[in-house]
Amino acid sequence: MKSPNEKTQWLERYKQLYHDIEDIKKKLDNLHRKKDDPVIDKDRYEQQEREYKEFLEQNTPELKELKAKITSKIDELIIELEDTEKRLTSVKKLIDQEKTLYEAGAISKDQYTTKVTPLKTEEKGLQSKFNDQKKQIDLLKSTIKGEPLPPPGHRGERHTNNGHDNEKSKMVAAFLNWFWSGAGNIYIGQTTKGLFFSVFTLIIVYIDIITCSFGLIIHVPYMVIMIIDAALLTDRIRKGETISDWQFF
Repeated sequence: MKSPNEKTQWLERYKQLYHDIEDIKKKLDNLHRKKDDPVIDKDRYEQQEREYKEFLEQNTPELKELKAKITSKIDELIIELEDTEKRLTSVKKLIDQEKTLYEAGAISKDQYTTKVTPLKTEEKGLQSKFNDQKKQIDLLKSTIKGEPLPPPGHRGERHTNNGHDNEKSKMVAAFLNWFWSGAGNIYIGQTTKGLFFSVFTLIIVYIDIITCSFGLIIHVPYMVIMIIDAALLTDRIRKGETISDWQFF
């Protein structure tokens, strides 16, 4: 089994090779446009053309091989992702089933707790596994397109529901944004966005005070939007979706 460093190395190799080949193709195309230019010596033209073609002949097979390797890995991960998703859906249904029985008074609280506690633990593990698998697939797909790999330790977009995120409460997020717009976004993990709108809220409150509540014309619709934003984003997080730090709704 390859170590993470070995895996990154061949992904980096594909990325570099991809860009080098695309660059040579572009240069070769530009060269061909100048084929009949009287300024360019025929020998010089043919020499440069030969160099470009040799490079493509030598490196294109390796690029195809690496691409096939990445594509095969994506296919494997998609199968694993589908299996994880099926099991996660099954576990969530079991939790809902026990919750329905408990709320109907068909089982005791102890029975409910005994059944649900291990299922909740499994659900968290599966959700984290699902997010990791999806992240790997997205990374490999972006590599095939020649997009740069994220640097080591780079978080990029935040993958929700890893750990305790799926326990975030929609009501708490909405209440916090009602109490102070931006606080709800910090609560769900959108720290930069939350801090920005917390400061913006302070400015609006200041305008309210100095204009004798005239600022409420702005404040009320702004607050409603922020409440809806926090509630909808929390729903997305609980469903296992990925949200960026500045995403709305």
